[in-house]
Amino acid sequence: MNNYQSIIKQTAKDVLGNMGLYSNSSKRIWYDDNGFYLTIMEIAPCNVGGIFVNIGICPLWKKSLALVNYDIPSGRLTSPEVPNFKEALLYCLVDQDEVNLDIALQPEVFEYYFRKLMALAKRQFEVGFKQLTDLNYFAQKLENRKDSGCRQRDGHAIDLDHAIVAMTAGDVEKGKALMEYAIAHSIRPKEVIKAEEMLVHTNSREEWLDYINRQIAEGRDLMSKQLKFLTKKSFRFE
Repeated sequence: MNNYQSIIKQTAKDVLGNMGLYSNSSKRIWYDDNGFYLTIMEIAPCNVGGIFVNIGICPLWKKSLALVNYDIPSGRLTSPEVPNFKEALLYCLVDQDEVNLDIALQPEVFEYYFRKLMALAKRQFEVGFKQLTDLNYFAQKLENRKDSGCRQRDGHAIDLDHAIVAMTAGDVEKGKALMEYAIAHSIRPKEVIKAEEMLVHTNSREEWLDYINRQIAEGRDLMSKQLKFLTKKSFRFE
């Protein structure tokens, strides 16, 4: 392992590990368990050179590790604009055995700027993504994402997520309306089937919470086969 790879692993461990996040073996992907969703921070090389920290969430009712970013500001953080920093970071992240010293920074300079990037990621994580535990805040982010035109990219999956959050927060009228909208307008059979399944469980708050808690529990159980830390605790909406 070259010095740059070692710096990335140790710095991420110092910053993110001390926040209570869990990592995969490479220390490139970090997870925060928020009960009904995971926040995921991915340290990755850019296609055009350099590094970015991609931050998003994985709602556990989706039962998939797909990363979603709900238009929270600065979900994607790029490396500082300093001479040769992008090239140096790219070289260490593609796991090459040797770094081209003509373009690489000295390790101590590399570490200084990478720590700055990690500090920025930490702030964005705490300000934006941790707050999604507040269902009203979460619902507003979903509303904003729909307004940004994401239905053209993502179909009506956004409506189903919004329906789940609204229903769980107690806004039954909004939740049902979103489910009915997805049924009427989605051209994706899976979305229609899911919306119809969800709508059946909206007769009472108790019935809904029982349904969504089962979905989350199944998601946690499924994901725990890949992410062992999910077995450390359980979660239920009350």
